[in-house]
Amino acid sequence: MRSALIDDSLWFIHKDGGCFYPWFRYSKHHRLRSFWVSDGSNLIQDATPVATVPELVTEVFSRGRSVWLFDGGKRGGLYRFGHDAIRKWDATQAVATLALRAGAPALADRRGG
Repeated sequence: MRSALIDDSLWFIHKDGGCFYPWFRYSKHHRLRSFWVSDGSNLIQDATPVATVPELVTEVFSRGRSVWLFDGGKRGGLYRFGHDAIRKWDATQAVATLALRAGAPALADRRGG
């Protein structure tokens, strides 16, 4: 997986301390390359494409949707904040402000950015 397909302005922190990032992936079903959110189904055909990080923030924190995340290595999948071992989140300052406005819980310790 090329790192260019991962947006590192928003990250979710796994219970083991690893960082997972929104994954800009291609869906053969939709014929689109995008971020993806879901109401819980782990099937890509049930997913909703999200074009930008601000839209992704709204879907995840305002609407409580699951999001496809990847750690840049071998681990990836569909995660809902607070479930699936995702315990915290963090972001660059601009994205963190958007997330907090969208109802995100308090920030984790800053990784940087």
